[in-house]
Amino acid sequence: GDSGSTEANVTVGKSAVLDQETGNYTLELSVTGDRGSTTAESQVDVLFIIDRSASMQYSIYGGTTRMAAVKDAVSTLVDSINNTDDSIDVRYRAIQFSDADGTKTVGDGWYTENRASRFKTQVNNITTNEGTNWEAGIHEGIDVLKNSGRPNATQIVVFLSDGVPTYSGGFGRENEHGDGSDHENTDWPYVGQDEDTISGFADDAAEEIQNLDCDYFFAIGIGSDFSGSESRGRTYMNRLANHVKDGIPTRVLSANSEDDLKSAFDAIEEVTRFFAANTVEMVDPLSDYADLVAVADGANAGKYEITLGLEKRESTDAEYTPIENAEQTLYVSKDDTTGAPVTLTDGVESVP
Repeated sequence: GDSGSTEANVTVGKSAVLDQETGNYTLELSVTGDRGSTTAESQVDVLFIIDRSASMQYSIYGGTTRMAAVKDAVSTLVDSINNTDDSIDVRYRAIQFSDADGTKTVGDGWYTENRASRFKTQVNNITTNEGTNWEAGIHEGIDVLKNSGRPNATQIVVFLSDGVPTYSGGFGRENEHGDGSDHENTDWPYVGQDEDTISGFADDAAEEIQNLDCDYFFAIGIGSDFSGSESRGRTYMNRLANHVKDGIPTRVLSANSEDDLKSAFDAIEEVTRFFAANTVEMVDPLSDYADLVAVADGANAGKYEITLGLEKRESTDAEYTPIENAEQTLYVSKDDTTGAPVTLTDGVESVP
């Protein structure tokens, strides 16, 4: 088949497949590429939920502190998106969490691309505090998205922590593990907190995250607590991600070095760009050299049958695979001069 390019880096491919029994050809038209356009920017809200517990001052393998590495990764991500992609109308916001009193919004709300430098400054001003209350950070994130997230924006949540939860509760309510105000974790390892108690804190966070509405959820564990798939930190982080609402894609990543953290943020950037689109309009005359064959009989006799399908891949290096039950078929008369709108869905996201 032949191929070419249109604006917004959309690549169109076309091929003809011979049906050996009938002697007819099936014309196949495909489109891949960016999902936004420079004339109709897609809205994306990126929310970071950042652990500010005292252990974030510990060094990550490679020399710098965990907190410094996170701040640098956030800054690099913001710069990369803002400097290279004009098809996205992106906003950024950050929440810092520790104990109940130390969990709050960073700065003064959402930051647009024009205020990106201000956002980076506010993130750089985050200081550490005692305690790790996953539940409080998630609760604050839910509240932010519910009250100020843009309804038509793709919402991406990035949860970062360097340790297992040592608090739960707070934010005006109690649970069976307390109200977020009692904290006996003044010495390592977790004086006064046995594993069952810590597991309870993780359960509280997992219960809270079921109220989160977003389009993609990342959970990044930083440091030795998250080394290996069977580590205690990874176990609790997986538990958290597994309680995100069905249909919301989630990824759990570990970062034991600055390079690991960079790789995790590269994945966030890739998803940000991928989800940054609402509509791709494609017009193609098929070919001036092909005679279309109409349906021979039935209710659609005399019309042309067009079947639309949807494929996806997990990364830019992976192969595209068809999505089951995503096909739609429409019938077009030869006198039709305009197309019909079609929305395909993979059960998670719709593509109009």
